[in-house]
Amino acid sequence: MSAIPPSARAARIIERTRAELAEETVTRELAKDAARWAPWGDVARVRCLEDTQFHLTFLVAALTMGQTSLFTDYVAWLVPMLESRKVMRDDVIENFRVLAEVLRERLAADEADPVIALLDAGSERARSL
Repeated sequence: MSAIPPSARAARIIERTRAELAEETVTRELAKDAARWAPWGDVARVRCLEDTQFHLTFLVAALTMGQTSLFTDYVAWLVPMLESRKVMRDDVIENFRVLAEVLRERLAADEADPVIALLDAGSERARSL
């Protein structure tokens, strides 16, 4: 058994593979509803990749510091900011759901658990705004 807590291991893996995780998440998300995203073309992909990488950065910070509020406070800022740019809270929640799906596949169960808990907390925060 590793002396490094699962959340810290998860943070390291996410940080090291952030671009790859974002790419897989966005590919899946856009493929699930391609017609919806088609009018925005490559811009949708580029912006979604940027946003997903930011989500991962804040997940890593929250995992590293052991503070859920680092992620949920980010979500409280994120949702209104994106809504002002015509990206709805349901889009953020769906991105978190797909990101959780990808992370469950890439992390060991004990590493994924704290990450999924953060994403769930972020989704709940988004719904409450």
